[in-house]
Amino acid sequence: MDFVHFKATLDDDNRRLDRVIRRILNEKSLSDIFGAIRKGLVRVNGKKCEISTRIFNGDDVCVADFLLNEKSQKSNEKIVKIKTPFSLSESTIFKNEHLLFLNKPYDIPVQPSKNSPLSLCEIVSSDFKSDSLSFRTGALHRLDRKTTGAICFSQSLLGAQEFSSAMREGKIKKTYIALCDGFMKNDFEWEDKIEKAENTDGFQTVKTGLGKIAKTSAHVLAHAKLQNREVSIVRFWLKTGRTHQIRAQAAAHGFSLFGDSAYGSKKADVFGRDFFLHAQTIFLPNSICENLSVPKRIDAPLPKKIETAIKKFDFVDLISRPLWAYD
Repeated sequence: MDFVHFKATLDDDNRRLDRVIRRILNEKSLSDIFGAIRKGLVRVNGKKCEISTRIFNGDDVCVADFLLNEKSQKSNEKIVKIKTPFSLSESTIFKNEHLLFLNKPYDIPVQPSKNSPLSLCEIVSSDFKSDSLSFRTGALHRLDRKTTGAICFSQSLLGAQEFSSAMREGKIKKTYIALCDGFMKNDFEWEDKIEKAENTDGFQTVKTGLGKIAKTSAHVLAHAKLQNREVSIVRFWLKTGRTHQIRAQAAAHGFSLFGDSAYGSKKADVFGRDFFLHAQTIFLPNSICENLSVPKRIDAPLPKKIETAIKKFDFVDLISRPLWAYD
């Protein structure tokens, strides 16, 4: 019986054999993969192994050739480029061998969606190069389709593990800039419980009520008049990371995002978009900065069209530092 050999890399280190083989035999069912491993049709360094066997950097993983189709036999298969509606390189804020930070454009979903021909994950994946048997790049947190700004993608297994661990422990902090309805006089500390609302028109919203705790600080930056309505420009500091957290809490406290009709605002054309919410800055803990050689903070510039429009507002400034800076 002939075998096809695959070499494990650092990004496969300490992965279970079955998880690696799922990538190689991606058209096989899980039961077929388990059966192949038990029968010795999959081996590590020439030896029959258990399903739970751990793979390490440099290991020789071999698979019986009749299990493989033509595509899966090409261990160094070239990535097919896809045409994108924006320049990935121009949207890149920072990139190294572990993490990629992008300034996400408006109206592009992060994950694949039936309502969109292309997602940010698909665009990043098409540009990603790796010899790993199991590791694939992916988004390490969420941004809504119509939210712009800083988002992080993994570029290595270590990068994914370090960032995800810091997120779970609440060590990664994020700020957002938004345009809200009304005249916000003071800063606020909001703490609410958020739960799913009724799914209307195929769009899932959330509401305050029961559910998980959501904590947000709202810092008013400036006031303006827009389309004969008073608006406030607000910086939000997220202390938790719930779905639609800013949109739901702002609405519940009387300051819906301007134009965000899903959350109670009157529909409007907000500089060519439905509403304005921008993930401005990601603050990273020292552990990530030291272990992955990344900056302490990642700043996503405001979209040019938004920045130009905002600078034309007749501000009543409440702070001395520029709108797009954070100290």
